[in-house]
Amino acid sequence: MKSLLSSIFKARSRLVVMSAIIIVGFHVSSVSTDQLPPKFPSDGLKVVEQGYISQQGEEQALLIVDHIGAYLPRGREQVGLLKEVADGLGARIVASYRSELFFLHAPQGRDDLDALFSLAAEMREKLDSDGVKIGLAYASPLKDAVPYISTDEIIAGVRDSELTDQLVNQLDELGLDLLTTNPFVPGQAVFRVRDPKTLDLVRLSNEILQQGLASYVYPNFIALSYDTETLLNDNLFNNQWHHRNTAQSGGTADADADLSMAWDITLGAAGTVLAIHENGGFDTTHPDLTPNIWTNAGETAGDGVDNDGNGWVDDTLGWDFQGCTAATSPGCGDNSPAPSAATENHGTAVAGVAAAAGGNALGVSGSCPQCSLMLLRSGYVANDFAKSLPFSYAQAMGATVVSNSWGSGNAYPNTTAAINAAATAGVTILFASGNTAANNCADTRVGNDASVIAVSSSTNQDRKVVVSSTGNCVDVLSPSHRGYTAADPLTGTLNITTTDRQGTNGYNNNSPVANCPTAEAGTPPANARDYTACFGGTSSATPLTAGVVGLVQTVNGTITRQQIQNLLQDTTDRVEDSAGAYSEVNGFSAAVGVPTHSNGRLNAFEAVRVAAPVPMGGRGSVDVMIRDNRLDWGNTERPSNTLFEATRGFIPHWRSVDIKVDAPPHAAVAPTTHAQFEAFVDEDPVESSINKVYVRVRNRGPVSADSVTVKLHWAFAGTALPPVPPDFWTAFPADSADTTIWHPTPAQVITNLAYSGASVAGTAGDAAQVLTFDFDAPAVDPTVAKPRHYCVLVVLDSPQDPHNESNLVVDVATPNNNNVTHRNLSLQDSDADSFSDSLYVRNPYRETIRTMLVAETSKGFRVKTEGVEIGQPFSLKAGAEELMRYSIKPEHAGLKGEVSFVQFNMSHRNPQIMGGFTVKFSPRKGK
Repeated sequence: MKSLLSSIFKARSRLVVMSAIIIVGFHVSSVSTDQLPPKFPSDGLKVVEQGYISQQGEEQALLIVDHIGAYLPRGREQVGLLKEVADGLGARIVASYRSELFFLHAPQGRDDLDALFSLAAEMREKLDSDGVKIGLAYASPLKDAVPYISTDEIIAGVRDSELTDQLVNQLDELGLDLLTTNPFVPGQAVFRVRDPKTLDLVRLSNEILQQGLASYVYPNFIALSYDTETLLNDNLFNNQWHHRNTAQSGGTADADADLSMAWDITLGAAGTVLAIHENGGFDTTHPDLTPNIWTNAGETAGDGVDNDGNGWVDDTLGWDFQGCTAATSPGCGDNSPAPSAATENHGTAVAGVAAAAGGNALGVSGSCPQCSLMLLRSGYVANDFAKSLPFSYAQAMGATVVSNSWGSGNAYPNTTAAINAAATAGVTILFASGNTAANNCADTRVGNDASVIAVSSSTNQDRKVVVSSTGNCVDVLSPSHRGYTAADPLTGTLNITTTDRQGTNGYNNNSPVANCPTAEAGTPPANARDYTACFGGTSSATPLTAGVVGLVQTVNGTITRQQIQNLLQDTTDRVEDSAGAYSEVNGFSAAVGVPTHSNGRLNAFEAVRVAAPVPMGGRGSVDVMIRDNRLDWGNTERPSNTLFEATRGFIPHWRSVDIKVDAPPHAAVAPTTHAQFEAFVDEDPVESSINKVYVRVRNRGPVSADSVTVKLHWAFAGTALPPVPPDFWTAFPADSADTTIWHPTPAQVITNLAYSGASVAGTAGDAAQVLTFDFDAPAVDPTVAKPRHYCVLVVLDSPQDPHNESNLVVDVATPNNNNVTHRNLSLQDSDADSFSDSLYVRNPYRETIRTMLVAETSKGFRVKTEGVEIGQPFSLKAGAEELMRYSIKPEHAGLKGEVSFVQFNMSHRNPQIMGGFTVKFSPRKGK
């Protein structure tokens, strides 16, 4: 230990200048998670190497000698004070992150360590209020990554937890106060330094180690965390909103296919071959396509010999089947699927949407940026045989996906047979459903087959493109253009940016797109016209989806075509419910008349994550789930309480549709299937009685879950729910040590939970399982002011899909984890004249908050409260709760509707919904 410590102290004396690759000057920057990954210019930073001992062993820290870090817990409210103090001392703010983490540059002449420590101490003295923390800044070992800071806290631990008290006493003598111990790591605690002039906590940590009791000591560093996404360096990537929508040009943030998050798992692979079947040809020399164009390894280019014996001579990158007839021998057409006319621009744009090379610092990226492109042309005017050949060729030559952005109103039986044969062989085939505001499902057109994935389109505002197909045969919406004309009307603001033909041909040259919302780019640079910002229609939505299929196949080589289709449908975001009116039973659009929005909008990240192996960051094809509300089908990329309208909204997460209560007298037969569960009429639990709680559990992964543990807890109802005990998640499925607030019932186990996603919900193939729990509702003591209603919390856990939850705040865990849900609902008879009860308004957090209650009521209901005033903010201490008495009176007996009490956290710049409780008025069962 002594030799290690001496090497650490020796290392800290060396002054190092980080190597410069690009000279970057300091500038003030404000970075949010919508500009990921956040950056901090590291070139030229002067740092001192320090070392400390963590639980893993020796660690290195790079102290920046001319910067100070600041943490502002109240964010923007405290920025003015920080700037005032900094200005008075000659320091300047150079970067801020989320308005909480700040870095300041020391004035000239104060950039040695002693001067730096003195400056930081002065700032601490002037800012010693409201939790502001000033400390030293440490450079990240990664270039241009955001630094981190040490303030006034350290973490220390002993190997033998029985020595913890001795450690506390020792550090007390050294001037440190105990803040807390770690309930999950015996012998570990957090301490705060009493002397505000003690800045170098790494040095202090090493001095504590030398005392010989602590096993490890290091600063309690404060650092920036952010969501990870793979952002490619293609110079037009920021225009490709369909991959990552940051609300550019009037769009809605996250109204995209979440490709940048899917790419965290995979970018595709050359062995995954996407066949692009087009009427016209492709620019086969486009530099953003050539890296990914499939090469037939069995063929020698240009030798005039059919080397692989497949009947097609020199088919090195695909084939042009135009001109083939039934009387033509194999080998008809030619080996160049290039355009044959100046107007054949479509194929190049389509190919780019699917698999333009990504990360090559050029132009655009396709949705599967490392997949291979097999290019197949069949002609605008072609016979059935010619149209069928590309499907058979693709199947024979190893393509696993065939994307078709074309249609025909004519019958093509041979082509249909080829499609079905390829699909039976496992090839996933996608067709554009059509650019008409009509239901084409009854047509005889090619692609109207159950073996085909039919794609319609949505906009950059998560609204359906009006002029795109509808009906039961449409499987998914995928991001595309804004629409065609204002008369449609337009439902977005941008079209799609993709590859275009080089030279004078192309959409961005001699064939401009009418009514394009974006002015096409011109030179310079010289290649500007090799790309278009005006593509769209289901012609764009389809290859985008095909690329996502390629990503799924790359991570999962055993997944079947039908499983892929189910997966795409099950993992969609239910966008624009105000128009799509998705069914609670299966998530499919149930708008009056013709279904308009299918299963919703494609979410590549969710689909790839379910299919991918666990080591890659996936679910391993098992995703057990329980729903939080009628629109929730398991996605957690955004919280389940997100309402995906053009202007994002909120849908309660405390209205689980997978939990129902059976009050005595109980049903003669408890539901065990989806159909029986749906038919059962939910009830309110009755006090002093055994109530039956029915819980429905699903698995949206293609692989069965061998074992799923299901456990139910209950607590007294409130708006924000009480936190679960500290050991709740680690003890699960065993009971917590404290069961006085969250009361457990015995866990149950489901064996062999088969696929039961939204695609099969309500059908004979629905394998959802229903369990019955006994809920012994306690007697109500009329002398104690407590609610008469209860919240039911359900948690799922499986060795193949563990809950992986750690947040003690139930209203945070539920919308962000599809293994957790709760029902905070009271059902009342609509024939009642009025209803009165009480509920808790709580603060589940560990700090005081400003909170407010809002009542959302259906028309005709009046609400009165006592104890907490609706619409008036008030302070609530950590862990505190206020009892609110409420009464609800309908205008007349028999009025159906709801009243929801929604609690907001007002302590942030933007108020945040903490939780809620709903009272629903409907006819009693049997009426």
